[in-house]
Amino acid sequence: MGSRIEIKRETIAIYCLLLVSAIRWFIRGYYGHENIVNSIILIFGLCCIFKAKFSSVNYFWILYSVAIAGNVIFFTGWASRKLMPVYVLLALFPVLSTIHRVDSYYEKYIKTIIGFGTFVSLSVILQFFLGDRFNEVVRFGLREPFYSLSWGYIRGKYFSGICYAPHDASGFICFALFSFIITLISIKKSIKAKHIFLMVILVLAFLLTQKKGIILSFIISLFLVFTFVNADKRNIGNLIIYLFFFVVMLSIIFFYMRSHLDNPIFYRLNKLFTALLNDEEVTFSGRTVLYRQAWSLWSEKKLFGIGWRRFNSLAFSTFNESINLIGHEVNCDYLQFLCELGVIGTIFVLIPIFVEFYRSVFVLRIIRKDKEMFVKYKNTIIAVLLNIFTLIYAFVEIPFNDETFLGIYFFSCIVINSAYSNFKKSYVDTQKIPMVYKGNSLHTAYRTTLNVD
Repeated sequence: MGSRIEIKRETIAIYCLLLVSAIRWFIRGYYGHENIVNSIILIFGLCCIFKAKFSSVNYFWILYSVAIAGNVIFFTGWASRKLMPVYVLLALFPVLSTIHRVDSYYEKYIKTIIGFGTFVSLSVILQFFLGDRFNEVVRFGLREPFYSLSWGYIRGKYFSGICYAPHDASGFICFALFSFIITLISIKKSIKAKHIFLMVILVLAFLLTQKKGIILSFIISLFLVFTFVNADKRNIGNLIIYLFFFVVMLSIIFFYMRSHLDNPIFYRLNKLFTALLNDEEVTFSGRTVLYRQAWSLWSEKKLFGIGWRRFNSLAFSTFNESINLIGHEVNCDYLQFLCELGVIGTIFVLIPIFVEFYRSVFVLRIIRKDKEMFVKYKNTIIAVLLNIFTLIYAFVEIPFNDETFLGIYFFSCIVINSAYSNFKKSYVDTQKIPMVYKGNSLHTAYRTTLNVD
């Protein structure tokens, strides 16, 4: 009975995490009190698992929270109270990371991610076909400055559906695509027409968002993970097939784009490739200016930085409204960490991030040893994709400073830590490989021919 109650509490807590990730844009754009609403949701999730115990598997995430909290207390001050949901999120995750369940436990959350991403995709496609009729209805009631920002994106030929910003829409669809692709590969039944139809919907909507950074990070993440999973002598045939398919698909898309320069689906990608092919100057939405500003600010306070989340206000005062109606971040998380937290804080923050990356590689090295493992641990592979995507995307945006992306990243870490913990507990030696599920327990089978190397 106690175990069932514990599982239900954990389920509620994880759904609270995903809920904040999914509705932040809506509360911020239409309601306005996002900090209060999101904080209440997260505190409720925190209360559900208040009895959680830390272990050696997850204690390092405290470093992340301590780095942020310490910087706020000593350098930023409570002026950053508007970021309360982020503070609560940082407090919630070390506790959430104590959840260690079998891979199948996370199936319902993955389905939720796919479902919500599909909903956003359909709204993007509706916006594409209905145009201003859709925009006037959906944007009705949107607060300033988000109303003006939304129409600015529309004039720039972005499509974001129900979301007022393409950044959020593209992220939701990206998460769903990762989940759906791995789910399709892992199903034993033949792929049906409805699967193909859903894939077309997701891909079309993803391209319509016009977010180059997310699209390119998605492609790179997918390529790296699939290459690594199949970079084994037992899977060399699959690796060749995947690489061939990858090159062919990219070639088809590239040549189609070159012959359809006015196609709105590839509008911003076309602009980028056209500029590169014609040796024209390529702009990156003012990122180089932001990078120079961040580097300059860091050089003044190298050890402890200028204070967490202070770059936005400084950038706004420096560039005024020419940069954005609501200020701007560095658009590179790693540089923003350095600028705002200094060398000391950045080291504290990056330690858990690097540990999670190591664990992602660790579980993939085990999973790739057997084809059946890919099916049994498909949710873990999805989590690894989400994790690697966040690390790559952080070079051109700020997913670690955005609750929408940070919530999904934390969810991926929970799944990865579960697999890592289960693998570790299952070993008597390096030849014991977890293979079979039964209920909420993990049974193991011995494979004397497999090594974890």
